[in-house]
Amino acid sequence: MEKQPTSPFINRHRPNLSSLNPCIHNMYLTGESCLECSVNNRSNAIAEKFNEVEFSVNSYTRNADNKVSYGNEQLKTVYIVDDDEIIVYLTGKLIKQENFCEQLETFDNGKTALERLKMAIANHRELPDVMLIDINMPVMDGWEFMNEFVKLVTEKPIPVFIFTSSIDPADRAKSFSYPQIIGHIQKPLNVTKLNKILRLIS
Repeated sequence: MEKQPTSPFINRHRPNLSSLNPCIHNMYLTGESCLECSVNNRSNAIAEKFNEVEFSVNSYTRNADNKVSYGNEQLKTVYIVDDDEIIVYLTGKLIKQENFCEQLETFDNGKTALERLKMAIANHRELPDVMLIDINMPVMDGWEFMNEFVKLVTEKPIPVFIFTSSIDPADRAKSFSYPQIIGHIQKPLNVTKLNKILRLIS
């Protein structure tokens, strides 16, 4: 008589094992999934979570009625506020390659960016269509910048995206406490994320 396998499926109808995927075959016989499948399943779950961390959206702002719209036009001006020279260089290069905007202005801390904004407002000059703001910077960090930015009175709404290497959920949650912040983007920037920015403000 054939020896019955020890399995949690022992009381179920036995399928034709030869037709099964080897991993499923093993699970049927032992009740355990193979290591490779376990790793792959975990990797898929991590990938889904990673995508959320890579680019998460402020649902409050996304559903707001006063959403900025540029249609399919090229953006005129973009501000990058970040003290990491390499990130600024690579981000700027990508933005120029993709013709994302006509003019790109960079600042290595929140204070200089805030001063530039105040000067543009006072002199009725062109304001940025989008700002990418890092969190950790010298002189004035991203949160300090936002606390001052919300006090400004501008002729048009300026969408802000937190642009950071931080994966701390607390930072993402804090980002979305500001209605002006449209999304939280994980560095580095890529074409997919650029397209998401355009979709969110269009």
